[in-house]
Amino acid sequence: MQGADSEQPPKRPRCDSSPRTPQNTRFKAAEGSPDPLPSDHKTWDPEQVCLFLKRNGFEDSALLDRIREKEITGSLLFNLDESHLDNLGIRSLGERKKLLNSIQLSQIHVDTVKVINDPIHGHIELHPLLIRIIDTPQFQRLRYIKQLGGTYYVFPGASHNRFEHSLGVGYLAGCLVRELSEKQPELQISERDMLCVQIAGLCHDLGHGPFSHMFDGRFIPLARQGVKWKHEQGSVDMFEHLINSNDLKPIMECYGLIPEEDITFIKEQITGPPKTPVKDVSWPYKGRPKEKSFLYEIVANKRSGIDVDKWDYFARDCHHLGIQNSFDYKRFLKFARVCEVGNLKHICTREQEIGNLYDMFHIRTSLHRRAYQHKVGNIIDTMITDAFLKADPYIEITGTEGKKYHISTAIDDMEAFTKLTDNIFLEILHSADPKLAAAREILEKIQRRNLYKYVGQTQPKKRITKEDREKFREELAKAKPDVITLEVELQAEDFIVDATNGAGTIAGLNVLRIINEPTVTAIVCSLDRKVGAERNTLILKLGGGTFDVSILTIKHGIFEVKSTAGDTHLGGEDLTTEWSATSLKSSSASIRRLSVRTRGLSVAFVLLGNVLSILSSSTQASIEIDSLYEGINSYISITHVQFEHLNTDLLHSTLDPVEKALQDAKLDKSQICDIVLVDDFTHIPKIQKLLQDFFSRKELNKSINPDEAGAYGVDAQPLSQTSWATFDIDANGILSVSAVNKSAGKENKITTTNDKGCLSKEDNERMVQEAEKYKAEDEKQQDKVSSKNSLETYSFNNKITVEDEKFQGKINGEDKQKILDKCNEIIKWLDKNQTAEMEEFEH
Repeated sequence: MQGADSEQPPKRPRCDSSPRTPQNTRFKAAEGSPDPLPSDHKTWDPEQVCLFLKRNGFEDSALLDRIREKEITGSLLFNLDESHLDNLGIRSLGERKKLLNSIQLSQIHVDTVKVINDPIHGHIELHPLLIRIIDTPQFQRLRYIKQLGGTYYVFPGASHNRFEHSLGVGYLAGCLVRELSEKQPELQISERDMLCVQIAGLCHDLGHGPFSHMFDGRFIPLARQGVKWKHEQGSVDMFEHLINSNDLKPIMECYGLIPEEDITFIKEQITGPPKTPVKDVSWPYKGRPKEKSFLYEIVANKRSGIDVDKWDYFARDCHHLGIQNSFDYKRFLKFARVCEVGNLKHICTREQEIGNLYDMFHIRTSLHRRAYQHKVGNIIDTMITDAFLKADPYIEITGTEGKKYHISTAIDDMEAFTKLTDNIFLEILHSADPKLAAAREILEKIQRRNLYKYVGQTQPKKRITKEDREKFREELAKAKPDVITLEVELQAEDFIVDATNGAGTIAGLNVLRIINEPTVTAIVCSLDRKVGAERNTLILKLGGGTFDVSILTIKHGIFEVKSTAGDTHLGGEDLTTEWSATSLKSSSASIRRLSVRTRGLSVAFVLLGNVLSILSSSTQASIEIDSLYEGINSYISITHVQFEHLNTDLLHSTLDPVEKALQDAKLDKSQICDIVLVDDFTHIPKIQKLLQDFFSRKELNKSINPDEAGAYGVDAQPLSQTSWATFDIDANGILSVSAVNKSAGKENKITTTNDKGCLSKEDNERMVQEAEKYKAEDEKQQDKVSSKNSLETYSFNNKITVEDEKFQGKINGEDKQKILDKCNEIIKWLDKNQTAEMEEFEH
């Protein structure tokens, strides 16, 4: 801290356009509060020095008169020595200590803002009061709570914590509220309002327990059944404890806050409106009046979900997970305005920003799909929860007045809760207490990667209620075949999701064996009939909404599923969404104004999805949508190279489940004999190339029609011990299906022919002649398309290469920019010259 008399050098202008947090700001006093003192104590005259002393408990009129008589100013007050104190008549040790403590406290108040170098937002400035809050045990506790909990065990880069996220939210809250204040002074946003909003952003996550959402989302509901507790409630309890235990109310007053009102306002921003609204009261909040309703939408927006909390964790989580973040919060800041809607003031943006908001919600979906709901991360969270439940009765945490609390009851006492962090994991793991043996065993399994096994999941067609889930579990526990003996008795709580047996029982079937989809696919390929003692087969199925990978071992016609992996939120729909959003954003301004609820947008997404199906087997596809919006037609064209460029991250992520499946099967990739692709999207050239490169150019089996796989499977396996079905297709394409029930002595048969809708012999001959006639022209067109695709591929590959982080520092900035400019020039030219001649593409 600089000396009291030293002059502060002026700050240089900021390079970016983000708003600055005010320095040394003591805010204007609210109505009824004492007159404020200037923020710079060096400017205080003797009367203001007397006012300062009176506020700090010096009521002796003789002392105050001596201050005025000797003209003690603010500059001198903060440099008093022993002789000054004697002259002022302050001789007792107690009085001298009291005065020096007051001066020291005031010096802290007039500290400058602190600058922190944040990896996400750069150099950010935080108000001195925020620094006082940060430098407390309750806030420092957040350093030891991982932002993404068990996900860190899946993504090694996800080591960031709640501490840094909270700093970012506090900073962004200040950015947004100051932008609104500067652009709309009529809102009368006070400096006091601004500071309260920043404090709410800073403290919104104080209540998180060990491993973040695992604690209040999984552990507490099981450990304290019937207790409705969320981390938001913990945050307001911890905030109040932080203020009281660190005696921060006087400091808040020195910065112009009124603790009785402003602490309430800060807590309301974190928790939202009360669960049970007060009867006959239209405005549920007490901290700020209805005219400032928009202030409650900055930190935690309960209305639209667009708030600074998400802006920071989108950017921060993407950074640490290695996922691209396409949402630009700085753009939202520029165009945010407060408008009156339905008698309340809300934060709004112009309609042209719909594309940016699409990106925000798309990245949220992407993060949930690829990280937050990662099945291995969820398994690890479940295992940690189980370990904590087993350890809970034996863990003691000292709280207020020495009272002992457990992991689950620490939420009832903030002094105990302050001591509860992710470190409890290591305490259990390294404990020698025999009572913790069961919990320790689970955590040791996590360390050794001996995780719970993932069986599978399904996507229900309707929203499943809590009552439905309980009913399904009970039904599933009872839905076992009578002819099978189980080593243990199944209970309802043993099930998470496994609806196959239950569905079979409800349908009146005696389910003896379930043939999984990979086995059916292997049967279709006749892999069980290939020569060899044992063959390992990899089956990949990239469907509309999921990506499934299975490894089977086939020996003497017997199939054994060695491992399964995949991503239940990675499929053709995700590729469609990625490109569709980009395509619509690049369309005309009128089309970009489409609302997510409009029929036109729904039609567009369906048609764009059809285009991607074409691209799985063609080099280029296009679509023209008539009257998409207000009578405007839209024409969109894309090549498979452009499609692959837009979906680089998603396409590359298809190798992750492959590696996981090999790891779980304990196989090396060289041990895989057959690689079978199922579904159209698996036939995307880029996916095939990635697989062939990964498996050292091994040939891929692409002969499977996914719609036929199930039917073939029926032919290959018996329906029961007593019923058989046979499918037969002769050389003329005539299909015969027969079914025999031996026990009942019944047989039935149906035959279909292939003459319906077929071409006549004359039509076939005519088409052959036309093909010969246009052969030369077709070959010329093919060469032209090939030249165009080669140029496009070359340009995109060069662009991707120079932008790759691995090449940073290997190419100087000037050369890199020249390459990028040339690549962009070629790509732009290709877009405008789709019908150019082959010679133009080659030269």
